Order: sequence, then C-alpha cells, then structure tokens
Amino acid sequence: MSIDQQNSEVPIVEIKDPSAMVSGNNYFFSGLPGVGKTHFARTFAKYVGLGWFDLDLEIITRFKKTIHQIFRDEGEEGFRKIETKVLKSFGSIKNHVISLGGGTLNAQENQDFILQSGNHIWLHPNLTDLVRVYLDNPEMIADRPVFKELKTITDKKELEQRLTDRLSQLLSERVAGYSTANIIYREKMVDFERNSKRLAEELNAHLKTSLPVDNRAYFKEWSSS
Repeated sequence: MSIDQQNSEVPIVEIKDPSAMVSGNNYFFSGLPGVGKTHFARTFAKYVGLGWFDLDLEIITRFKKTIHQIFRDEGEEGFRKIETKVLKSFGSIKNHVISLGGGTLNAQENQDFILQSGNHIWLHPNLTDLVRVYLDNPEMIADRPVFKELKTITDKKELEQRLTDRLSQLLSERVAGYSTANIIYREKMVDFERNSKRLAEELNAHLKTSLPVDNRAYFKEWSSS
C-alpha cells in the first residue's frame, strides 16, 4: 500500500491492542520530522490536563546547545547517545505527554523503554500533505539537520520532488521503530485542538479511567495565556 493510499483505506485512529491501553501511563508521540509532534503533543496534554515534555527541547535546555550545534560538535552518534540518556530520565514520571524526536526510535533500547513506559502514538499523515507543509513553510527545512542538502534548492518543483524522496527515505529507514506504536493517528495536522479532542475520545473508548474529553474552558484559558 502506498503512503498516499492510507487515509482512504484505514481508520484515522487505529488502536492495535485496546486491551493493552493503561490509564495513568505516559503518551509518547512519534513521527517524521514536520508532522506536528511538538504542537500536537503540547495541545493534547493541555486539552486533557496532563504534563508535557518535548525531548528535543529538554535536550536543548539541559545541554545549553541547539540540536544543530550538538550534531555539529558531537556528530549524529553523539547526539543519539544524549537523546537516549534524556529519554530514559523520564522513567520516573507518569501522566505526561512526551513528544519524541523524528529519529528517536532508531535505537532498539529507546523502543523498549517507550513500550515499557506508556502508550506510543505514531503521527502518520499522508506524505503529500507533509510535503505541502514544508513547501508552505520553508523555514522548517532550514531548522532540520536531516534536510541540510535541500536548503539551497530554489526551484519549487525540484524541491518538492527532493522533499518527497527524502521523506520517503526517512520513513523507510524509521518505519520499524514507528510501527512499534500501539496507536496510529493519520489525520492531517491542521487544527490541533480538534485533533486533540478526537484522539482523547478514541482513547477514552478503551481506557478504564477516562481522560477529560470536552475540557474547552481549560484549553481556552491556557491558549490565551
């Protein structure tokens, strides 16, 4: 099945093993660069009243360097070791939403840690929609080391094809880790409040202790602050 066929043939929210859903555990958001892990996870956490961490932001805060600087100084192997160390430091927390880096799940030990620590949600929208997000927001390309070879391309058609090729390559390389998710969310990331409500409702159908579903007053108070 091609990536662009997925939305018409499978449900937007797919829970692989409903019996494995556990209330009180953490929720880890994974997916390709640019799918909206940080924004969706942060919005979902506030919507249902849980704490939130972003793995990349936590690395930046603790090491006082940008991701670009860590890649430059330590190389990808060094960055991945740091990433694993910070991820495992979340082992003592509960009832949090944690947005992962795009390549966090390349390491088997990270996959194992996440499976033991909570529910894993793979954000997996249509690839064409994701390419469009990058074309409409070119600063997103400059912000990500994995697209460093695309930063100087000025022809829009060439950039679109190169983005499609690169994202397809990344998905092929990372799909084994993403596929360990017990929840797959396929809807386009255009309205994070709506996305959060839909996901919360789907999870509540399987959780023994429900998450708040219509926490709009809390959400609006937070979003305006």
